[in-house]
Amino acid sequence: MFNISQAKASRIKKQAEVENLIEVKKTFKKLNISKFDLNGLKQYCDEMTANIVFREGNYYLQEIDRIIPLFPIRKRKKLGT
Repeated sequence: MFNISQAKASRIKKQAEVENLIEVKKTFKKLNISKFDLNGLKQYCDEMTANIVFREGNYYLQEIDRIIPLFPIRKRKKLGT
């Protein structure tokens, strides 16, 4: 969208979070999958399993982060002619 690399966008997001301009909330979707099934899936679809994490005894699919701005966003006034 802005023609910047994914690494640069990640650095900008982290810096904005440090400066308290945004709040980043990680989103996870619970998966009902065993470790045996996950290892079999990794053999065939390694790219897809890169976002699967193990937390609190379960496997979760890590989804896109939710970004919450910590400053008021106002609509721009219409320009008069």
